[in-house]
Amino acid sequence: MITQAKSDYRIDIQPSHGWSALRLGELWEYRDLLFFMVWRDIKGRYQQMALGPLWIVLQPLMSMALYTLIFGVIAKLPSDNQPYAVFTYVALLPWDFFTDAVGAGSNSLLDSKALISKVYFPRLILPLAKVISSLVDLAVSFVILLVMLIYYGIHPTWGILLVPVFLVMAAMTGLGVGLWFAGIIVRYRDTGQIVGYVVRVWMYAAPVVYSISIVPHKW
Repeated sequence: MITQAKSDYRIDIQPSHGWSALRLGELWEYRDLLFFMVWRDIKGRYQQMALGPLWIVLQPLMSMALYTLIFGVIAKLPSDNQPYAVFTYVALLPWDFFTDAVGAGSNSLLDSKALISKVYFPRLILPLAKVISSLVDLAVSFVILLVMLIYYGIHPTWGILLVPVFLVMAAMTGLGVGLWFAGIIVRYRDTGQIVGYVVRVWMYAAPVVYSISIVPHKW
């Protein structure tokens, strides 16, 4: 009679740490899906709007005009010896990109819950596709900024070469904040409203539409 001993084994399920949790290798394997989602988001964003892609230009210009009127004309806040329109527009471009990254991360699970429940793919593709599509809007708005600089006779410095670095930092920070709330929003939908108010307060707390020179040194 042959007896077979049972093999003792144990499976430990632990959260991953560091960069391995992102599974960047899978993102490369699913790059075709990423490109498709980017194209779908760009194509469908302004599809049912009367002005269509013109909103890419109108949205930052309208925000610039509003903040210039409130803070530059009415409040007469300083703009570091620069035209307030250019001063505000330069600040709004990266901030709007950061806001899009936060929204893409926080709503990624809720907006695509039907797709997530049917097929497996790297979940990071969902917010990443929206961030990449936001770069298209940013590129068009950046062309408008160059036209404004030429009109006002402002010559950019070599610091403009660091713009891609700051955009990567804004995207990573925005996605980090948004993804932190993504799971909570699935359970408690009103958390999304809180995130919107937090980002709005964050904008006024940071020197985005006003000069840092008016902020007291103790802050």
